[in-house]
Amino acid sequence: LAGEGARQADIEMQILNPGDSTHQKYTIDNTFIRIQKSDGVITNLKPDTMRVDSQYKFFDYSGFFKPKKISNYVFLENGAQYNVENVELTTQRLFELNVFRSVSVDFRKKQDSTNTLYGLIDIIPLKKKSNRFDGEYTFNSSITGVNAGVTYQNRNAFGGAEVFEVKLRTGFQFDKNLSGSLSDRLLSRDYQIGASLSFPRLITPFNLPAIGQNGVPRTRVATSYQIYQLTNTYLRRVLGTTLSYEWTETKYKLHSFTPINIQYAQGKINPVVEQELIKQDSFFLVTLRSQLVSSSIYNYTYNLAKLNSNSNFVFFNANLEVGGNSAALISKLGKKTNSTGQNLLLGVPYYQFSKFEGDLRLYKSLGQEKQLVFRINPGIGYSYGNVKALPFEKQFFAGGSSGIRAWQARTLGPG
Repeated sequence: LAGEGARQADIEMQILNPGDSTHQKYTIDNTFIRIQKSDGVITNLKPDTMRVDSQYKFFDYSGFFKPKKISNYVFLENGAQYNVENVELTTQRLFELNVFRSVSVDFRKKQDSTNTLYGLIDIIPLKKKSNRFDGEYTFNSSITGVNAGVTYQNRNAFGGAEVFEVKLRTGFQFDKNLSGSLSDRLLSRDYQIGASLSFPRLITPFNLPAIGQNGVPRTRVATSYQIYQLTNTYLRRVLGTTLSYEWTETKYKLHSFTPINIQYAQGKINPVVEQELIKQDSFFLVTLRSQLVSSSIYNYTYNLAKLNSNSNFVFFNANLEVGGNSAALISKLGKKTNSTGQNLLLGVPYYQFSKFEGDLRLYKSLGQEKQLVFRINPGIGYSYGNVKALPFEKQFFAGGSSGIRAWQARTLGPG
């Protein structure tokens, strides 16, 4: 070491030359995959046994997994030469399914051969079902609050490493400056429920080739419902639904496509408060009114895997969102409008818009743990058709904890 507290050391590595001889090359035969119970105990248990593609033989002591869904992420091909990269790839992809606690890959020589190996994959799954409770107490000046939530998770819901999740959450805020009982000091209440189902594969109406070698693709369906009430001010109900796909083209190229992204909101505003907001020309009024936002989103990311490295590279992320066109076609069947002439669908006006955001960064390493980063983060949004504005959640803004902190969120700039 160079000195006390130094972080660097000189290491000398010597690699022995095998001389005229060559390294032994091994060929992989069949692979045996054993899935234990989550507690690792398999005594006196009879496993579910199945052979897949004439090369993988499963012994499932848990009784929960479909072998074909798991073998899609095993890259030890019968007849192929042993390759440590395929071993590491198999281990990594099986872990990425998020249903296994331990994955061990080993090999044994066949007794009747000197250069043939058979694979042994030993897997211990996580507990299939789990519950998580959380809560928090907040306080800011005279405002105090309490939030509580519970999450139920089912790993491997249908035998193919699907993850099903249900979340319940509620929260209350109180104003100490108000007089009366605890209920009289209630400032706001919030109730939320959501459910999601994630598949470790792309589920589409047409057949797609397997693309799991560079990363586990995912299909995710989610829905949520929220009721939020600010006492004597407004009541807002929001129903949301999404369908999204994620896949990895290469180690550094990630894609995400959300063909269905719907948010249906119903708002009820205190008439006195509404008139006051109209006088102030407040942008906040837009968020309280009933509305429908439906869109499709495509996202592309390049070099995400390098963000934690101290090297020279370029990072790029692009997000394109187009919304409201399908709603416009459907609304023409009913031809209903409100008092301002806006077309209605499901009794509320809908938005038509396009939005693009880009994030381009250039990272230059300055040695050790120092980097110089250049960044440009442009964005443009355009509304057309039914409502002459972007949905509130889609508008650009500055200020707040993640922006210019001298201003509150959405108080700096036209957003």
